[in-house]
Amino acid sequence: MGALLKEKEKDKEKNTKYAKISAINGKHPFQQVFAPGEGYINYSVRSKKNGNVLFFNFVLAKEIGLIEKDHPHQLNPELEQTLLDAFAITIINEYDIIHKVHIPANEIHPNPYMATRYLQLQHPNKKGKTSGDGRSIWNGVIESNGKIYDVSSCGTGATSLSPASAIKKTFFKTGDPNVSYGCGCADSIDGYGAAVLSEIFNGNKIGTERTLAIINFNKQFSINVRVGENLIRPSHFFVHLKQNNLMASKKITDYYIDREIKNGNYPKLSNYNQRYQYFLEQTVKTFSSMAAKFESEYIFCWLDWDGDNILTNGGIIDFGSVRQFGLFHHKYRYDDVDRFSTTILEQKQKARYIVQTFIQLIDFIKSGHKKNIKKFAKHYLLKSFDRMYEEKKKELLLKKIGLNNSQTRIMLKNHRRIIEKFQESFCYFEKQVGVKGSIKVEDGINHNAIFCMRDLLRELPKRYSQFNNNNNSIKTISANLLLKIMRSSYASNKDMQMTPYRLYHAHRLQRYYIEILKILCKLKHNDVKKILSEIIDRSSMINKIDRTTGNGIIYVTEEMIKTSKHLSFGEFHKVTEEFIANQIIEKNKINFLNESDTNVDLESAFSNLNEITANRDVLKTSTFGDKKFKVIQVSEKHKDKKKDHSSFYMIKVIKKLLRIVHDNRDSL
Repeated sequence: MGALLKEKEKDKEKNTKYAKISAINGKHPFQQVFAPGEGYINYSVRSKKNGNVLFFNFVLAKEIGLIEKDHPHQLNPELEQTLLDAFAITIINEYDIIHKVHIPANEIHPNPYMATRYLQLQHPNKKGKTSGDGRSIWNGVIESNGKIYDVSSCGTGATSLSPASAIKKTFFKTGDPNVSYGCGCADSIDGYGAAVLSEIFNGNKIGTERTLAIINFNKQFSINVRVGENLIRPSHFFVHLKQNNLMASKKITDYYIDREIKNGNYPKLSNYNQRYQYFLEQTVKTFSSMAAKFESEYIFCWLDWDGDNILTNGGIIDFGSVRQFGLFHHKYRYDDVDRFSTTILEQKQKARYIVQTFIQLIDFIKSGHKKNIKKFAKHYLLKSFDRMYEEKKKELLLKKIGLNNSQTRIMLKNHRRIIEKFQESFCYFEKQVGVKGSIKVEDGINHNAIFCMRDLLRELPKRYSQFNNNNNSIKTISANLLLKIMRSSYASNKDMQMTPYRLYHAHRLQRYYIEILKILCKLKHNDVKKILSEIIDRSSMINKIDRTTGNGIIYVTEEMIKTSKHLSFGEFHKVTEEFIANQIIEKNKINFLNESDTNVDLESAFSNLNEITANRDVLKTSTFGDKKFKVIQVSEKHKDKKKDHSSFYMIKVIKKLLRIVHDNRDSL
C-alpha cells in the first residue's frame, strides 16, 4: 500500500531543489522515544486534493534552510507542487476505518504521522487520558544550521484526542459541520491571522511558533503548517505526571533536554542531576520573563494549570485566543462556552504554578515518588521566579519609556527606588477602568481600560521638549493635560473626573519621570534637550500609534483574505510582508523585502504615480512606515499601465490595512 507514492517521494528527494521539503514525511524522533499509544497515536494519511498555496513564509524557509537564500519571493509551479505533495494531506481516522471508507491505494502515504498526547483542561478526564492534538499532526523535523526544527500541521483531520470525541464518546468524520473544533478542520482566515501575528511577534522578540505555509481548500478550510525549534508544551510533560507514570515522565524530560542541547540552547551536561537542575533553572528564567513580557506588552495568552497554550521554551502556540491589546484590558476574560479564561494579571500566577509543577515533576523523577504539589509551594526556585519577574517588569518599563540597554542596566543597579516610585503611579493609571464596570464583549467580558499608557510614554517627552526652552530644567504639565494625553477612546467624561488621589499620582508620575531624565543627563553629560530628543526617538518607535492590537489583526486578516482575489500570489505576499515589516519595532534590522526578489518596488511606485499625474490635485497624504507620500488619483488613460496600476492598488490596500490598525488601536 502506498508503494507508488513511496517511489514518487524518493524521486522528488533526488531530483528537485526542494528536496528538504519533500523529505518531511511523517518521521519524527519523538516516535523513537515513546511507543504508539503511549505518547502519541499514529495515523495513516492520504493526499488531499484541490488545494492551493495561499501563503508561504519565504523568510522563515530561508532561515531554516528549506530554500536557497537568493530564492525569489515568488511561488513557481515546482515549489507549489512540492508544498502540496508534502502538506496537503488528511488523516485516515477511526471514523474512516469503522465505516470502511474507500481510499485509493495510490493516495495513501507510506509513513504514519503522529498526533501527540498532552494534558488539556477542556477534557472531562483531568489526567489527560483522552486529550492531545485534536486536529493536528506532526509532519516531521527539519535539520539545518546545527538546529532541529519541529513541523506540525493544523486542520489535517479529526483525531480521537479532541474534546468533542471525549465528551461525546464517539469518533467524528473529518469535516462534520455539526462539531466545529471536533471536525478536524482549520480556517484560512484564522491561519493567515496567526501567520501575520506570529511574524510580528517574532520580529519583536516575543517567542512563538511560526507559520511556514497555508494550504487553502474550498469553504475557507485550510491546513496551517507551523514550525518551531521545540514544539513540546508543558502539557506534554504533565500528562504523564498526572498519571503517575514515572518512566514516561523521565522519557519526555530527557527528550526535551536532549533537543535543547542539540539546538545549542543548553550546555552539554552528562550528569542527570545537573541536567535536571539546569532544566528547572531555565524554566524559572523562561516563565518569569515570559509572564512579565506578556503583562508589559498586554498579551493575552490564556495560561492555565494544564500548560497547554504555551511552549516549554516560553513561545506562544495556538493563536486561536491569543491577543495583544492596545490598552491594559486586565479584566478581560475569554468566554469558551463552558468556562471563562484567566486574565492578563492572573497569567503570572499560572506561569508560577507551571514552574511549581515542573519542580514536582523533577522531584518525582529523582525520588521515584510523586509528592503533593503543595509540598513545593515555598520552594526556593519560586522565590527566584518572583524576583526575576519583578526585575523583568522594571526593565521592560524603562525600555518602554525609551531608555537603551546600558541606561536600563544602570538604572536598575543604582536607582531602584526611583523606578519603583514611578512604576507605582504608572500602574495606578494603567489599571484604571470605566465606571460602567463589567460589560459583555463579542467573545467574553471586560472592564474598559480608560487610559492609554503608550500614548503617554510617546507624547509626554514631546510636551516637555515643546514647553521647556531651558536646557537645564523640565517644567511639568498640568494634571488635566496629562489625563487628556492618555485618555482612551473608551473613557467617558465621568471616567475622567479629577480626584485628589488621581491628582496625587499625576504629580508623582511626572516627578519621578523627570528624576529619571535628570539621571540620564548626568550619565551622558548631556543637557535635557538632548536627552529628550533621544527619548522621543525611541519611545515614538516603541509606542507607535499604529501598532496592530486587539481586533485590528482580525479585521486586517479579513480584509487581506477578501483582497487576495484581486492580487496575484506575489502581490499578496508583497503586501503581507510590507505590513509585517511596518509592525516590527526594530524594523531597520529586519529586511523582509529584497527588491531583486520581486518586480514591484512600492516606494518608487509612489514616486512613479506622482510623476504620471504631476498636474493633478493631491487627494491625501499617506503614512507608509516612517515616510509620507502624496497619493494621487490615477486618471483613466493611465490605467492601462499594468505595473503602475498594480503598484497603486497594493499601496491602496496597505493604506487601508494601516487605517484599520489605527482605528482599532484601543480595541480588544
